[in-house]
Amino acid sequence: MAKQEAKQGAEQKIIALYIGSLSKGGAERVIINLADYFQHEGYRVLLLTARVDKEEYRVPEGVIRLITEPKEKELAGGRVSNFAARFRKLRNIWKGTAGYCSFFYRQKQYDGNTDGFRA
Repeated sequence: MAKQEAKQGAEQKIIALYIGSLSKGGAERVIINLADYFQHEGYRVLLLTARVDKEEYRVPEGVIRLITEPKEKELAGGRVSNFAARFRKLRNIWKGTAGYCSFFYRQKQYDGNTDGFRA
């Protein structure tokens, strides 16, 4: 707690962590643990997720969570316009949070095909 109070007095560094969701899994648990660690080290932590699932890990107190998936009405078009909507939403989040140090985690997901996993 002393580190956190000392950094808040000075210019507090900010870190943003991204993962698709906080559903109960190993990578999600790691992200939650990292968010908690950095927050206790005095960083202001932003936790960005694409969506909210029914059963998720609890976000540590003091960590700010932002949902990056646009609202349904913003995703009314095809693949290209939906991609543009997602890009705009992330860009607007980023503009409002300039100067962040960022870690991104990209998780492979099983798509149900015999091809295996997709990135």
